[in-house]
Amino acid sequence: MESKRYSLTFEYRPEYLHAQIEVDVITLEIGIAYINELITELRRSEAKKVVWVRQTPAIIAPKDYAILVNIFTTLLPKDVRFAVVDLSPQPQKVREVILRETGTRHEHINAFETIEEAKEWLLE
Repeated sequence: MESKRYSLTFEYRPEYLHAQIEVDVITLEIGIAYINELITELRRSEAKKVVWVRQTPAIIAPKDYAILVNIFTTLLPKDVRFAVVDLSPQPQKVREVILRETGTRHEHINAFETIEEAKEWLLE
């Protein structure tokens, strides 16, 4: 069996779930794998507020990232408030894709440049 090519961690904090992905190389296959693992944990834990920290040294093509965002938004329970913090070298591009793909139809999802900004929005 092939080992995971990413590290996904979950830390349960008093007011929210802190989830973090660390990956050296991102592909659609890897993205789908960690999205499935994240959604499984959200449903298992019944967490309603999440800070998702994405730590990657590279970004995939915007159209591929848009596919991952759309898969994720389809699977994410609508009652979960979800804050994304991107720590890749190109956080602005990732944030633009997330905001464009989620738009007004997914107001419970937002993207930020810092964990502090994400927590402030999440807990308002």
